[in-house]
Formats: sequence, C-alpha cells, structure tokens
Amino acid sequence: MRLLVVLLLISSACTRERPVKIGVVNMKVLMDKSVWGRKHQKVIREALAEREKQWEKRCGTPIKEVTLKLEALKKKPDPVAEPLLLGERQRLGRMCYQLKAQFQREVEQINEEYAAKILKKVKETAALIGKNLRLDLVVTFFRGVVLYTSERVDITEKVVIALEEGP
Repeated sequence: MRLLVVLLLISSACTRERPVKIGVVNMKVLMDKSVWGRKHQKVIREALAEREKQWEKRCGTPIKEVTLKLEALKKKPDPVAEPLLLGERQRLGRMCYQLKAQFQREVEQINEEYAAKILKKVKETAALIGKNLRLDLVVTFFRGVVLYTSERVDITEKVVIALEEGP
C-alpha cells in the first residue's frame, strides 16, 4: 500500500517541470553501521539472553530433572511416582510455553520501542539531508516508510478533493 502511494507520488510529480529527486535510506545498512543501530541490536541481544537465562532456570532445568527421574523409573518402576512426574512434566510444559510467549512479547515490545526511537531520529536526519540535497522524497526499505517529502510531491489536497467528490 505504501509503495503504491510512493509510486503515485512519483508518477504525479514526474509530469511537472523537473523530475522527482528521490533519496533512499537502507535501514539494514544503517542498523549495522550506526551507533544507534548497534546499540539497538545490543539491547535486543541482552534482553533475549536475560530471558533465555530466566527460562532455563525456571523451565529448562526443572524439565530436565523430571525427565531424568522418568527415565530412571523405566529401570525401576514406581506406580505412585510415575503419574506424579508425568503430571509435573505436563504442568511445567504448559507453564513454560506461556513463559516463552510472555518473554517473546516483552522482547518484541522492547524492539518496537527502540525501533520507534531510531525511526524518529532517522526521519529527522533524513528530512534535513533531503532538504539540503533538494530531494523531493526520501523513503526507506523499512516498512516502506516515507521519511521526508517536499511540498512539490505532496498530493494530499488532491486526495482530499477526490475523496469529497468520490462515489
């Protein structure tokens, strides 16, 4: 959808007195090369590592212990202990599944918050550079976000009129 908007902007503007000048920001390169991007990646790695440690402590180790006890029961069966251990393993499995989902949501939230901060800073910087280079449009490969647009390619008023006249 956003790409369609960009293409419409470009085609609309190309009929004017001069071609549209477009700049592109490659967010992958930016994330790999910039201090902001590397910091973001570090925060995410640390958040993941911390949650993996927590998961191992609360889930991985207890599940391994129950599994070892169940393996031991194969050599020396205990009709009372086996159902208890099987129930414990199921309980741990459910709890660990929920914990893993919770941790994933937390890391995604951290990622989104950091990405929003970075994108805000990139938009500000790209707008300044776009104006200095006299670009009409600056886009990024990241979610097709338009970082900057000059008034020359802004068709908002035309869209408003078309919506008002529309079917």
